[in-house]
Amino acid sequence: MNRSIDRATGKAKGDATKNMGFYKIVCANCHGRDGFKVRTMAPLGKIARDNPWESLHKILNGHPNERMPALRVVGAGVLADVLATIQALPEENRLISIVRGGRLYDNWYTETMSPPPATRH
Repeated sequence: MNRSIDRATGKAKGDATKNMGFYKIVCANCHGRDGFKVRTMAPLGKIARDNPWESLHKILNGHPNERMPALRVVGAGVLADVLATIQALPEENRLISIVRGGRLYDNWYTETMSPPPATRH
């Protein structure tokens, strides 16, 4: 972890632009180009800035019981660049949030402790 993340600042030691294509080809399929596609979690950029060590762990090893694959085979240098790219993603896209009604609207059933709708609304 110390080779990829600065312990004092939590910033990835990689280059955010060097392997941006990897994020766009592999990660954006599920997370979206701006990191907002998965509505059941906080924006990806915020997660990577708040806890880069956990984020890198999930990038390396995948996420149990989820579709997140382990990407360890790609190499530590590329993954440090990918983490830097993710940390550069916006924390919140207010325009998209307003258009969609905000995160509360996306997850109203969670907030009200109700079962999720059976169909799209």
